[in-house]
Amino acid sequence: MIKIIISQEIYKQLQEKDSLLNRQDILVFQTGSNDETLKIHSAEKVNLIITELDMLGTTSEILFATIRKNPELRRVMVLMITPNNMKSIERCSRCTADAVITRPLDPALVLAKVQNLLDLYWRETSRLRVSVAGKV
Repeated sequence: MIKIIISQEIYKQLQEKDSLLNRQDILVFQTGSNDETLKIHSAEKVNLIITELDMLGTTSEILFATIRKNPELRRVMVLMITPNNMKSIERCSRCTADAVITRPLDPALVLAKVQNLLDLYWRETSRLRVSVAGKV
């Protein structure tokens, strides 16, 4: 099971009927603050955190420094959404984000980046279990 933490604001913008976030093998946790993100990640050991640079609570720099210092939490991919300015982009690099996407938010770009970070393939249709019986 793939586990993802995503900011509530970003999740609202990515809501699509056929979004990869709706796959049965993906569990999504929505969060409204960096403190909540740390709490969920500590309990669930998620695969990916999709967050805004500026969230409520602890700063993103402190949140990700805490995560990267902890051997049990550090193995997580981070996708940050940030305003399109140099100061914000530099802050994202201090957060050791694996990928950064600037605003305005393009849902298709975010989902493609999520797919890439998690090394998922895009499903055009549902997966069916099929077996073939043959003569020996």
